[in-house]
Amino acid sequence: MLRASRIDNSPRSFAKVQSLSARLRNRRFGNTIPISMLGCRLSQARKRESFVNGELVSYLSRYMSINEELADALTRSSLVQTYPRGTVLLREGERVEKAYFILKGCIRSYVLKEGEDKTIEFFIEEESVLPVGLGKDALSKHFLECLEDTVVVASTPEQEAKTLAEYPQLKSVCLAMSEVMVEKLQENLARYRTSTPEERYRELIERRPDLLQRIPQYQIASYLGVQPESLSRIRKRLSQSTVKKHIPGHS
Repeated sequence: MLRASRIDNSPRSFAKVQSLSARLRNRRFGNTIPISMLGCRLSQARKRESFVNGELVSYLSRYMSINEELADALTRSSLVQTYPRGTVLLREGERVEKAYFILKGCIRSYVLKEGEDKTIEFFIEEESVLPVGLGKDALSKHFLECLEDTVVVASTPEQEAKTLAEYPQLKSVCLAMSEVMVEKLQENLARYRTSTPEERYRELIERRPDLLQRIPQYQIASYLGVQPESLSRIRKRLSQSTVKKHIPGHS
């Protein structure tokens, strides 16, 4: 449920996707639809599974109308999975089979170069994780690790295609998500190529301050491409700069 293919290209469909993309970028969420109001009736043995899968219904209901049939199907779906903190979803050299969309939690992508851990990216709620080589019968060149207890939509390309064929109303949401994801990746790559570690850290403070509270500093340092000691110096310089700005006579 992370990408969409063979989308209707009519003006009406395009306008709908543009509207969804704007809402995804701005995170302007309305009230979610309680699962109880959707008439889902599940057995006691599946209550926990229902709660977990309800995360997906809750998320989608922010962007589209969810009828009882679709809500029930999503609640019973095996696509929503939970993983405890520390779970390695993918290892270097393993076949790339699944993509992930994070409903709750945090996933880190990293590589090992000469025995050293190098962080590539962090992914949090409402972000897609598309391993390099997905759909190409390729072996992974990186690792994926859950930094927190994580709830995701995990699907193979085949599972995704089947779900979209059965519920075509999901296609617009998936296309909008893909559009936002590609835009974000392009922006991140452009900034990384032209910025210094200190500038990238400032960018984290401004754009993703939550990561600084959720992720160990040594992994932040790895992401910035510096040693932890260098990150400490960067933080100290920025702290001193902030203090000076609040002292009369300094600008």
